[in-house]
Amino acid sequence: MVILCEGLNQLKERWNAYGQPQRVKRLVSIFVSPEGEHVAAAVGNQVTILQKADDYRDPCGSFTGVGTFLHGAWSESHNILGVVDDGDTLYFLKVNGDEIIRIERRHLKLVSPIIGLFVCDDAEKEGAYLCNFRFLTSDGLHRSIDISQDLSASISSIQTQTMIRRELLRDISCLDYNRRHSLLVLVGRAGGALLQTRSGLDSCSLSLWRHSRNSDLEHVSSSQFEGLYMMPKGYTGSVTSSKVLMSPDAKFIAALDIRGLFDFPV
Repeated sequence: MVILCEGLNQLKERWNAYGQPQRVKRLVSIFVSPEGEHVAAAVGNQVTILQKADDYRDPCGSFTGVGTFLHGAWSESHNILGVVDDGDTLYFLKVNGDEIIRIERRHLKLVSPIIGLFVCDDAEKEGAYLCNFRFLTSDGLHRSIDISQDLSASISSIQTQTMIRRELLRDISCLDYNRRHSLLVLVGRAGGALLQTRSGLDSCSLSLWRHSRNSDLEHVSSSQFEGLYMMPKGYTGSVTSSKVLMSPDAKFIAALDIRGLFDFPV
């Protein structure tokens, strides 16, 4: 009877797992600085930092966090790496892996999860602040974080910049930023459109924004296409992390949905 019960429990566990989305147990992410001087490889909650000076052969720093790292960006002119984990905690690290400071979700007072982190042209940053990082949440909140000249000091300011207009875009899933052209590309559900098309896919929007001198975002253009960039209810396929990437000359944009399928909306 005991053996039968164990067998039934195993069968129940397999049945519960059957048809569930297949997820990678340890997510892997790569964060490359704009000029390639440093590369950070994040595996789960660990970050390993490599440098161009020795052809990326030996780690120059490492860091272990609490959650799984999902997003990251480099302030190359100041050799600072910003990373975000799956609990929406932000970490700012030196190239040797030393932690400068971390900001937890409760201090940011977020309603929706962070979907990306980016750095503008921080070489022009002046005054009491050393560099500036920006992030967006899935509901379109655009926030700015200034780090002071004293790296051991706390974050100097956390400012709300812009709310992406929901009639243009909602449920944002991923972003990419082109520093050379000050362009931000976002992928999410098309504002005002049906949640799903006749094919069962989301009605998605690729939205292009320009970062202005007053630190605001100006809408440039939008285009619609189909895909799966948010996890739909009852989805039973394989799962990957949605991504969008802009070419260095800003002429091409490629997007990857959760099924691992590429699209070229622009």
